[in-house]
Parts: sequence; C-alpha cells; structure tokens
Amino acid sequence: MKTLTALWVVPLLLVSATTSALVVKSSTYLVTTQTKDGKIQENRKLNPTSVKPKDLLVLSTAVQNTTRKALSNVSIVQPIPDQTQYLANSATAFEGAALQYSADGGKSFAPEPLKKTVMVEENGKQISREVTIPPQQYTHVKWVLKSLQPEASQTLEVRVNVK
Repeated sequence: MKTLTALWVVPLLLVSATTSALVVKSSTYLVTTQTKDGKIQENRKLNPTSVKPKDLLVLSTAVQNTTRKALSNVSIVQPIPDQTQYLANSATAFEGAALQYSADGGKSFAPEPLKKTVMVEENGKQISREVTIPPQQYTHVKWVLKSLQPEASQTLEVRVNVK
C-alpha cells in the first residue's frame, strides 16, 4: 500500500480578527481505534510523519485571545488538503460560532447543505437543476466566532480521510 509523507497535512489556516492578538496553533492527528473490554477507544498520534490511503486524520486548530478585551467576528478557515476528503458532520460545532463550508477552493462560503446549479439534458433539452454538493467535495471549513473573550481559547477540529 502506498505511504504518503505527511508534510502536506499541516494545514494553512486563514485567520481574520479585529486585532492580531490571536494565537493560532495547528496540529494534525492520525486516529486509530482499538477495542478494549468491549469498548472502542480512539488513539491519536500527533503530527504523523506518514499516512496511508483511508487513514483518518483530525485537523485541529487551537485559537487563543491573548488580549484583555473580547474579540468579535473572528474567522478561522481550515482548508481541506487535496489528498484528503472531509468527513460529513465532523467539524466542531458550538454555540456562538457559525459554521460555513466551501466547495470552490474557498472563494465562497455558505452553511450546509451546499448547492450548485448544473446543466442536464432532459427530453432532448438542456435545463438547469440545483443539486446538493456532497461533503466529500468540500474544500474548506470556516468558523466565524461571534466573540472570543479575553484570554479565552477555543479548539476547532475537522476529520478527514486520506484519499
């Protein structure tokens, strides 16, 4: 089985906030499971050096407000690496954050489900039809945090499978 080096796994995050006093730390985990006493346990290996197709990865981003005032409308964008596929419903969701997705390389974002218009032939005529974009085709995940309190931190995660 082909082994891929994991240098590409460290995500490039795009962050915007009202100030540059935001500390962002990205980590990648290789996830494995084992059954112990009839229960499935998840193990995480930090920043693996190689991965294989079908491996499960967690792209984790910790953000911390290092100021003494609340930050508002903090946007954190997590690209989904080309060699991976986003796993549906795996992005961290929490109150006070809007989750949005992109399937066009980060040009536009919207809440789920993402839709696009395609041309199809029906009865010999070309017509446009709106279709749902499958989560495996998402290219980016974006969180917009309404507020990040002074010295507070938040961890944001998405799960992906290696292609």
